[in-house]
Amino acid sequence: MVSAILREVEPRAALAKMCDAFGHHFEATCLAVPRTARSVSAVLAAPSTVADVSDLAFAIATSASLDDIESDAQKLGVTWIATEAIGGLDEQPLGTLVLLGRSDLRVSDDAMKRAARLCGVVLDRYSGESTLARVAHRLNNALASVMANLDVVAAACDGEDMPSRPPLPSTAVSGVSSRRELGRAASEAVKSARRAAALIHDLVENPEGPAS
Repeated sequence: MVSAILREVEPRAALAKMCDAFGHHFEATCLAVPRTARSVSAVLAAPSTVADVSDLAFAIATSASLDDIESDAQKLGVTWIATEAIGGLDEQPLGTLVLLGRSDLRVSDDAMKRAARLCGVVLDRYSGESTLARVAHRLNNALASVMANLDVVAAACDGEDMPSRPPLPSTAVSGVSSRRELGRAASEAVKSARRAAALIHDLVENPEGPAS
């Protein structure tokens, strides 16, 4: 089921569809709150889920006061609450699965764990793609600066004019008229290369990316 969903839609939408399916199956509202969520807008749920329910799920996942949770749950007609940690394929914590029941039918612990595992497969991919997309963008910018400035250095060393190419990044030296400018171009290339190396190092040391 997970593989079929992911072939059709991107991971965030896939998880929303899964929450919708779990909600119908368990006769409850199902929501997933990523570990890195900083606001209620990060809560993943079926499109029909109302804002107040997302607020409650976010409060539950972020350890809000029990009094506030109980009060809000009563206002929304929630009869029971079940939560389960969502883990990725490498068992790293990715978030919390929250079920808000509206009937006497409570979900079993085993069923809750299975649902969380399925969500973990999708959320693991969603988290990874988001992190890699950000890193890839920053790496691309850094490496573009390296290449542009090395073009400047190469052209100066060959005694030729600047090669014809699209506009250079803001960190690239636009021309060479002195040894000082040649040094600047080489220095900018080195700085950008170090930024790219630092990004790769951070990705290796922390593959989930920063929490913020």
